Amino acid sequence: MERNIFSGILILLILGLVIVIIVFAPNIMSKADTSCTIQFNSAAGLRAGDSVYLQGVTVGEVRKVQFANNNVEARISIYRQYVNDIPGDSFFYIWWDKVVTGKKCIRIARGSRGSSIEAGQRITGEANVLKIMLQLGAKLFEDGFEDTRNMSN
Repeated sequence: MERNIFSGILILLILGLVIVIIVFAPNIMSKADTSCTIQFNSAAGLRAGDSVYLQGVTVGEVRKVQFANNNVEARISIYRQYVNDIPGDSFFYIWWDKVVTGKKCIRIARGSRGSSIEAGQRITGEANVLKIMLQLGAKLFEDGFEDTRNMSN
């Protein structure tokens, strides 16, 4: 008789645990860091462990740098609390983190349209300084133009 009671209690505990896992697992999984791949024409000294910045805040880390299809791919991890702050049309580029030591980083010029970046997303980045300056200048011009239009309303 005691054995049947013990078996019944064990079954109820297991069933309760399964229900808890089903209910809370999606929330736990969604709080993981988001990984995506940035494709560059050159690694420009970028290494695993280098930082990823958005507006001066460290929002992630370079996990891996490797050759792929005549390009270089940097696999980055964006910390979960910042994923929604990075629109899908953001501009990723390699820049100097520590000029004196030559250490590099990935910087993100925040986009303005679309949903946030997604796990597994493949993004084209830039490592050429001249192209970076042109892209950032165009972005500043576009943002300024947008601000001007908003002021007239």
